[in-house]
Amino acid sequence: MHTVTNSSRRGQAHVCLLSLLFAAVMTGCTGSKTNVPEEVLDKEECQEFYNLAEEALDSYGTSTDYAAWMGEIFKDKNPLISEMNIPGTHDTFTSYIRQENIESGHTPAFKKTQLLDIEGQWNTGIRCFDIRLANTRGSSTVPTELAEMDEVGIFHTEYYCSINFDEVISRIADLLRKHPTETCIVMLKVEKDSDLNNDFIRKVYDIVMPYDSLVVHNATANIRYEDCKGKMLLLQRWTSEAPQDPDHSLQLGPVMVIDSQASIESDSYTTTICWQDGTTSKSYVQDNYEAGPTHTSIEYWTDKQSYMTRYFEYAETDKSAWVFNYESGYVNHVGNTYYSMSSNVMNAWLTTYVIGHINQHYGIINMDFAGSNDVYDGYHVNGKYLPVLIVESNRFLEYI
Repeated sequence: MHTVTNSSRRGQAHVCLLSLLFAAVMTGCTGSKTNVPEEVLDKEECQEFYNLAEEALDSYGTSTDYAAWMGEIFKDKNPLISEMNIPGTHDTFTSYIRQENIESGHTPAFKKTQLLDIEGQWNTGIRCFDIRLANTRGSSTVPTELAEMDEVGIFHTEYYCSINFDEVISRIADLLRKHPTETCIVMLKVEKDSDLNNDFIRKVYDIVMPYDSLVVHNATANIRYEDCKGKMLLLQRWTSEAPQDPDHSLQLGPVMVIDSQASIESDSYTTTICWQDGTTSKSYVQDNYEAGPTHTSIEYWTDKQSYMTRYFEYAETDKSAWVFNYESGYVNHVGNTYYSMSSNVMNAWLTTYVIGHINQHYGIINMDFAGSNDVYDGYHVNGKYLPVLIVESNRFLEYI
């Protein structure tokens, strides 16, 4: 365990937080729940662990301290963006999903992966936002008037998140104006194959253009914090079937080209990032959301944990590599595919992992239910301390 030598109250409290958490984790709390496999962590049986964590966190500071964490941690440093430990969210805007956006027979829990809104996520330290875009026209999950309009909506698969891209980008811009020492990565993905064309991408481009001064331009693989401060780095996550853009007129930022959907569902894949200076680089992405052989057994979580650990090792070994590690999981259990069940286990595991490897490079971690400790759909989602711990781990790192 790395020891902090800073004698300030903040530094001492930081030691307190990590020490208490680490000690609690080492007690090895395990338990079970009626519909959760045995041998996995569950908040109900590990209440003492979370009570200790909350007590230590309260002595350290409130979550709103993290609205400008980069400005404090990096005030005398200028790391590569790729070597920073950045907490992010998977399907960032699903907290806005309502019952009317979901098909009959399901509840919003079917597609909800977050409980905090964008401002709540920002204040708890989140700086990577995963945004899925689709045209509202013809969608059965949007209000009738929207289904007749060509709006750029936020979706999770075919389900509308009750918010459009123009509002999303405006709110991110407002957060950057209020916190000019910060930067954030905005990952854009077209959720429907039918929308993967130049006309739709042009609409996205036109929505971004009024905020052009808040967008990072001419990004390179070696871009650093000072180059991005006060701006968003737009990362376009297209597939290889994306339309060609030879003059880069629709290139809002670096483009991550994913070879195929099949590779996304494998346990390991790399992507090519095409930077705005014309160069390319390799990125490691772990987005295996169906890791287990049956999706109902303990193997799901042990497999997922091993995949995440492998990508943490990539980030530690090559600090210039862009590593995106999705913690999100999709579990088919008793006919349901709810994310809260997976988060109950994975967020608890990831919390213990970060505590035990606090001085390690992780890259970007996109999580479900980040910053929330609520019970959702019958499960403690266990995400409250993850963004704070990932943010604080940056104090321990050595930068290139």
